Amino acid sequence: MLRLVYTGHTADVGHVCGRFRCAICCFYMYMCFLFGVCTPAIMVINEKSGHVGTLVQSMKGVIFDIDGTIADSMSFWKKLDYRFMQHLGRDVVISDDFHEKCCGMSLPQSVSCLIEDFDLGISVDAGMDIITEMATDFYRNQIELKEGVLDFMHHLKTRSIPFGFSTATSPAFVRALMSRFPAIGLMVGDTFTTTCMVNAGKPAPDVFLRTAELMAVAPSDIVVFEDALHGVQGALNAGMSVVGIKDGDNLGRRPEIEAVAHGFIESWGELMEMLEGTG
Repeated sequence: MLRLVYTGHTADVGHVCGRFRCAICCFYMYMCFLFGVCTPAIMVINEKSGHVGTLVQSMKGVIFDIDGTIADSMSFWKKLDYRFMQHLGRDVVISDDFHEKCCGMSLPQSVSCLIEDFDLGISVDAGMDIITEMATDFYRNQIELKEGVLDFMHHLKTRSIPFGFSTATSPAFVRALMSRFPAIGLMVGDTFTTTCMVNAGKPAPDVFLRTAELMAVAPSDIVVFEDALHGVQGALNAGMSVVGIKDGDNLGRRPEIEAVAHGFIESWGELMEMLEGTG
């Protein structure tokens, strides 16, 4: 789909065949300029073919998800659920369908779901204690960032573009991540929101809107990077632009992510190449 992007004005002209679409674009440009509703400057973004660099360059703020987006950690969470079950003496294989169902929930909600679905007979607080101990060690000592994401963060920092995190993980895990990667802690600081801080999981928009407030940037001026469909939907519900990023098979939801997101990238390295191409 093509979107004409002016100063605060957009018009979708996708699904129109070639020469007629060109005529519509030219007419729209002329009318907007004639009546003074925008400046003559125009960007034409092909949202579905990955002109993400241009989109990002036009934004005034960026929000990152953490797990699966900036960090290689989704496989850890699948293994953690199994370790959690083993700790309780249960030898249970947890399906991808369950992980999909819990995707976007706050950590207490996920633990509650695990306890109820598998009839574990413990309190949410007790389950949280077990999970927190296991996961904090991972975030503090083992988690790895996806290649190229720090380069992109430095790119934003040198251009004074604010950024932060909106994540379904725990605040304690965010802090542990920052202790492992001090550069992130220095750049992000307290500009993050977790779903448990707003008592609403993704796809509710709350976790994104709170981070936008912390950055003092309007939602319409923000690009969100997400690997999960629930997160993409939450950012769209917040009125933000969204770019999907590859993480494994994205829980089997990549086609749906690409269908609704404004763009999709295979890696942070690919994004940096796009940005270099747009200057």
